[in-house]
Amino acid sequence: MDTVLIGDTPENVEGGRENGVQVIAVATGRSSAGELRAAGADSVLDDLTDVGLLVELVTGHA
Repeated sequence: MDTVLIGDTPENVEGGRENGVQVIAVATGRSSAGELRAAGADSVLDDLTDVGLLVELVTGHA
């Protein structure tokens, strides 16, 4: 997949899903990890402290 959306609300997740892009949700805003998962995010992170994991998720490479 060439496009990745990184967002922090269920609306971000839904927008990404509607447009067929990979969605990485980050639970650092007003939405919980559970809400972001329920919205259909491909991946959910609690925060952005693990930069290596984020790079792996975005690029598909470790």
